Amino acid sequence: MFDELALAELTLTEGETLRVTAQVENTAASSIEMEVPLEVGGRRLTTQPIEVGAGKTERVEFTATIETTGTQQVSFGREPVGEVVVRAAWPDRVRDIGAHYYPWYGAPIHDWRDGEWSLESPSTPVLGNYNSADPAVIEQHIDWCRQAGVSWLNVSWWGEYSRHDDRIREDILAHPRASELDWSILYETTGLLGSDPVQIHEEPHRQRFIDDVSYLADTYFSHDSYKHIDDRPVLYVWVGQNLRGDVTATYEAAVEAAGVRPYLITDIIPYSGINTHPIAEAADAVTTYLPYDADGESAAEFTDGLESMYWSWYRAGEYAGVDLVPTAIPGFDDTELTHDPRNNTPLEPTPELYEATGEIARKYADGPVLVTSFNEWYEDTEIEPGEDHGEAYLDVTAETLASPPASHRPSTVTSLPSRSRGSSRNRR
Repeated sequence: MFDELALAELTLTEGETLRVTAQVENTAASSIEMEVPLEVGGRRLTTQPIEVGAGKTERVEFTATIETTGTQQVSFGREPVGEVVVRAAWPDRVRDIGAHYYPWYGAPIHDWRDGEWSLESPSTPVLGNYNSADPAVIEQHIDWCRQAGVSWLNVSWWGEYSRHDDRIREDILAHPRASELDWSILYETTGLLGSDPVQIHEEPHRQRFIDDVSYLADTYFSHDSYKHIDDRPVLYVWVGQNLRGDVTATYEAAVEAAGVRPYLITDIIPYSGINTHPIAEAADAVTTYLPYDADGESAAEFTDGLESMYWSWYRAGEYAGVDLVPTAIPGFDDTELTHDPRNNTPLEPTPELYEATGEIARKYADGPVLVTSFNEWYEDTEIEPGEDHGEAYLDVTAETLASPPASHRPSTVTSLPSRSRGSSRNRR
């Protein structure tokens, strides 16, 4: 009966109109009348009456507005037409927002508690105990990022041909919608070079770092979806303060071997002086992955200190010739971890705290802002929707970080707290 079925568009943005055309042929001796449904993703969106005279052919068109994102099956009169990709709409964005991203959930990488890995988080993902390699999960994460205005994910990397590396190459960047975001590498320093500070110019650390940067250049830096700043591929080094000795010479050797100079962002200890870390001499930008040092501050004390720290780093960066990439966080709580026991005091994650840190971060951002994190569930820093707060963190990201212009940067600020601070976190 349906002689021809066609989708007008294969890719839409939520709120746009889907058009399906059909050529209906009636070979019977009498006319026919029927109600034909249009279904998308198993949901009936509309029906339309069709009347075709005996021996006649009629061409009909259905239209419907789709509000549900993702790749979905389209059926017309219960006959499959094909698939349509419905993307989340971007908010109006005035700055680049990145977020740290973890591809380790689910077997064979992290399969804690017999697959119920979220038991090691104070919060529960809306998606449940998902596997990071699942194409549907990756697609949903892309749509949530679009909804929040996050255009860039900085992905945890644990070495050449590690299982994390496999997931980035084979599952994330190979996903049909990966090109909708930019991606970069978060170099897991402690996992690759050891948890203690290392003299990076000494062997075997020097050669390992050189080989790693060369591999990243060959495998990722030229990928169409790889994140660039100032036309250079981004490389984010976690706990850069652990690299001691002649860091600049080692980094220059790595750049020469790789044949490309990345835009190097280094994570350093909050409240420390930029010029106290050798890696700052080689870096293009400084940041701190977790500005909370888990020593039991109240939310008010934490945000006051955050403002003070970013003001200090912003001014110091002007003299040191490095950019500042501020970080916003919703809080921190790693008290449910059992495979990696710790003794940190939590800072209760809330949308209100996230909004406060976002307002401070955007004030000191001449370029991008980073979010810790999209999905670090073990430390409860995630903005990925969970059962407690739903999509509230996505809304704050869009409304506080991505959209508003920079607020006034104060010319003076209270002096930095006189205390010694450092990172008490560990990595799996």
